Amino acid sequence: MTSDTIARDEDNPLEIGNDVWVGAHAILLPNCRKIADGAVIGAGAVVTHDVPEFAIVVGNPAKVIGWRYPVELQALVKKTKWWDYDIVELLPHLHLFTDIVIEERIKMLFSEQESSL
Repeated sequence: MTSDTIARDEDNPLEIGNDVWVGAHAILLPNCRKIADGAVIGAGAVVTHDVPEFAIVVGNPAKVIGWRYPVELQALVKKTKWWDYDIVELLPHLHLFTDIVIEERIKMLFSEQESSL
C-alpha cells in the first residue's frame, strides 16, 4: 500500500512511519499522534504518547524499553529507505530481512543501492 486509505483530517491525526511493527491487541490512544520509522510496539501495549524512531515500547502505559538498533545502525537503515523499493528489487536481498541484521549487511545493501543509481 503506497498511502493511508483513510483521509487525513482531524479525525485521523495518527501518522505511522515506515518499517513499523504493531503487536496484536495494541491500543493507540488519541494522544499518540506519531509512530516514527522503525518503531516496535509490543503486543497488548497501550500507547499514550508519540513513539520515537526505532524505539521498542511495551506495557500499560507503553514505555520505551530499548532500541531496535544502535544509533549508528538506525541512521544506516533510515538512509537506505528500503521501504520505497518494489518487492522485486528487494527479493535478491531477502536474506538481509530474515537473518539477524548486522551493520555490515546494512552497509552492503546501501553500497549496492548507490551503485545502481
